[in-house]
Amino acid sequence: MKSKQSRLLQVLYLFTFLSLLLPVSCALASTPVIIYLKGTCCAGKSTLMQLIEKTHPSLETVDEDAIAYETYEEAVSRKFPLEYESIAHAIAPGNRYHAIRAKDVFFNKTASEADRQMATIALDRIQNTLNHPSNRLWTKAINRRIQQKVLGKMRAALLQAKCVLLDSWDFTANQIQQVFPQTPVIRILLYCDFPAAYQRLLKRNREGIAKENIRANRYVLQLMGSFCSLYQISHKPSPYKIDKEMLNAAFDETALNLQNKKDVRQSIFTYEELSRQQFQKLREDFTSPFKEGCYEHFYIVPKEKQDLIIDNTYMETQQMMDSLIDFMQEYPRQEHE
Repeated sequence: MKSKQSRLLQVLYLFTFLSLLLPVSCALASTPVIIYLKGTCCAGKSTLMQLIEKTHPSLETVDEDAIAYETYEEAVSRKFPLEYESIAHAIAPGNRYHAIRAKDVFFNKTASEADRQMATIALDRIQNTLNHPSNRLWTKAINRRIQQKVLGKMRAALLQAKCVLLDSWDFTANQIQQVFPQTPVIRILLYCDFPAAYQRLLKRNREGIAKENIRANRYVLQLMGSFCSLYQISHKPSPYKIDKEMLNAAFDETALNLQNKKDVRQSIFTYEELSRQQFQKLREDFTSPFKEGCYEHFYIVPKEKQDLIIDNTYMETQQMMDSLIDFMQEYPRQEHE
């Protein structure tokens, strides 16, 4: 853990140093801002970013997941050219990342049995190799490359006096502010309650399978992990009062759709869906405040301070975008007047 933090700090220090070399007039010409966008898996971030790309070209969207998919696929294809060629014969481009990293294989309907077998052998070889401790540094090097690409894309946009909308889990808002000290960082959270987010996940995955492209599919691992990292249960009032019956029903449904697995361990390179046991442990930890019987009502609250929270549980994407844009346009004047 310490070595990972040390490498991340090295990347941050490098980009901070480069920031100081830039002309001040570039960073402040039209008071560009960085929107640090957070939200659980299936909270609506991807849909929002797609709409903004179409309607607001002056706002640069930086999607860390998309950069990670592209970077990992390119790196694997270079390290394992023959194996990747076998995979390409049986699995479409949009389905390769999940096959390689999540062991979620979706073959082309036209792929022959021989091609499927060759692809399966190739996937096993890649995963076994990259999960071996001797290849830990390779995976870390790819992660550093992803971080550098994210920061590089942000820097290029700010040099053009464009605002940036960043969706990232690798960087905290404070780290981004360190890298770009002259640019305001606005923390915006898209809130979506767990029951609604889980239903969106199921719908998203069904649509991906129907379209034979699972690149945008998500896992309970990502939903529960992001929900527990962003939120906590509190007895202090907030706009998001908990309906315990509805929340527990959603947790029950989620658990039933997961498999019982023994001895599930985190691998160096690949990741797998949560087991039912892992999910129940996360659920128990998250709902532990319910055991405090002296409180009648409980609420969902963010763990970190936010400049704006947009409740996207039932909001249309256009409304969500309008709220974000309006707040972004007012924020620089409030801060610099």
